[in-house]
Amino acid sequence: MYFLVILIVFAILFWYVSSSSGLDGFWVASSQFCEDAEIDNFVLMFKKADWRGRCAAYVLLVRDGDVIINEPCSAQITKNWLNRKYSIKFLELEVEGFPLKQTAELDENRLLLFDGDTLYGEFYRDCENSRLLKK
Repeated sequence: MYFLVILIVFAILFWYVSSSSGLDGFWVASSQFCEDAEIDNFVLMFKKADWRGRCAAYVLLVRDGDVIINEPCSAQITKNWLNRKYSIKFLELEVEGFPLKQTAELDENRLLLFDGDTLYGEFYRDCENSRLLKK
């Protein structure tokens, strides 16, 4: 009987932890990254993921005053439990030069997006706007 209760508690905890990726909120590219990449602004938004790891997402990229990417999409987020890395697959997003599948590293409020050895973004959580998503 106790084994069954413990198993149910662990299943509930696993479901809760896996459904909250920690990436939900607004992420704004650092000014240094924008300067190095010669872009004006780069913003990501992830809503809270469902039990499958899917969530609503948004990608905004501005270069020289021109909007390069301004797309709502969905994302499939998978967390690697052995380290602080995530696999992010942007769904319904068709943009040339922006890989649809990327690896993300989360360190406190800093998010790095990679495809292989190429860094595609260094972001910091925008706490004020992220708070508004939770209302």
